[in-house]
Formats: sequence, C-alpha cells, structure tokens
Amino acid sequence: MVNLVPQSFEKNLCDLAQVTSVEDALSRMGIISKPSPDIVLEEVQDWMPGGAETFIYRFRVLSPERYKDVIVKAVAAFTMAKSLSELASEWVGRRRLLEHHGIRTPELYFSGDGLLIEEFIPHKLSAFLQSTTKKRNHIIAQVIQFAAVLERNGFRPISAFHDLRTDGEDVFAVDFGEDLGPPALASRHDSHLLREAIEWLNKNQGHGGPIDTTLAREIFRVAGGETRKEGI
Repeated sequence: MVNLVPQSFEKNLCDLAQVTSVEDALSRMGIISKPSPDIVLEEVQDWMPGGAETFIYRFRVLSPERYKDVIVKAVAAFTMAKSLSELASEWVGRRRLLEHHGIRTPELYFSGDGLLIEEFIPHKLSAFLQSTTKKRNHIIAQVIQFAAVLERNGFRPISAFHDLRTDGEDVFAVDFGEDLGPPALASRHDSHLLREAIEWLNKNQGHGGPIDTTLAREIFRVAGGETRKEGI
C-alpha cells in the first residue's frame, strides 16, 4: 500500500513553485519532465533531524514508467548573523563551487525559504565500500579527487568524507553546511586531506587491499591542479 504524502505537503510544494497543482509544481522544479495526472507522491520518511543543521523529509514520485526519490532539507542551523534563507543560499554557493571543479552533487530541484529540495542518493559511501568491491578503483579515485578539490579551494572540513554518498556508480557530496565550512581565498598545499582520505578509505574499504598511496598521490596532484608532487 502506498503511503501518500499529506495534502499539506502537496500544498507547500505548490506554494514554493507558485502554481496551483502538484503536477505543475513537480514539473516547474524539474522533478518530472511534464505534468501528468498519473503522478503519485509516496511518503518515504516523515520529518526527522538530518543532523545538527537540518530537518529532512523524503518522498518518492511514482509514475507508470518510473519513480524518483527526493529529499527535502529544512535548514535549522542557529546563527545570529544570517537568516536561514541566507544560510541555504551559502550552502548552494559551496555546492556550485565544488560542481565547477568536477565534484558530483545531487540534482538540486529547488532552493529558497530555507529549504533545499534535491535528488536522494541511496547509499552511504562508507557502508557501500564495506559491502562490495564494485567500482572500487573508480570510487577511490573520486574520493581522492574530492579531497584535492577541497584542499585546492581552501576548505578545512570536519570529517570530510563521513557524509559522502553513492548511487553505486559515482561518489556524491551532499553536505555543504558548517561541517564543510567556507572556502578560503588562498588554496592550501599541505596534503592534510590526502592523508585523511587515505586513512578513511583504508578504514572503510571492506575486503579490498590497502590503498596504493603512489597512485593516490598522483590523482591528488592532478585533481588539485598541482604541477609538483606533494608528500604524504
């Protein structure tokens, strides 16, 4: 039995998109390609804390041909200096910066009023790595690339790799809040994040062998735009 989303939630979607039907709202946000009377919204997870800075709600868009999983993030971080909408806008800016440097992020359907509505990426990366060796080398390279891009842009995150997720093929950055923090005006070149990435990968690799540090160093150098090699 499909657990439909509350009518109040459908109304909120319409209000955000400034339309009168939920089908038009989903279409305007880009969640579906065009309005259809056959669309059904299934509630996957009611509102719950998504960490220290957000509340999250998950729903699934069902149609005769396919389904799409969506997550709503309501910014709940406390600050005296910025509004929730300003914080959400800041987070979007960080994700756009990472996207510019080749880091994958979930498709963002809507941002505004302190809300982010985006594609839901199904697997926590650490759990995925521990359960399978599928795409292992491809995923490892993307984690090292992520570390390099963070260092290149002066980020100093807390637990940089903890929140990474995967669709089984690629790695996605999904957290752009205070654990990531702001970029710096000047890039850093101390390879701290490379060492952290290798340690994290070795801890979460499951049945794979140790990370090839020589290859990791080279991926990090190229992804970080460096012309000289950095020591680990």
